[in-house]
Amino acid sequence: MTPSGEWQLYAPYGVADAFDLVLRPNPRQAPRHVYDAKVAWWTAAWPELTALPWRRLTEVRDGGHGAAP
Repeated sequence: MTPSGEWQLYAPYGVADAFDLVLRPNPRQAPRHVYDAKVAWWTAAWPELTALPWRRLTEVRDGGHGAAP
């Protein structure tokens, strides 16, 4: 919040997932077992969430096209 009371939002990747209730793994932020545990807990509490599956880091690097490492 700014000194004048206005909200400022910094969202370099957008806010669509938040508004669409989508959980997206981020291998750079947490390992798979952490994501899986959070997904289990959050989807039990909020069944309307959609959890995207974990992908191998090589898939993330090549945009999901499955190129060999």
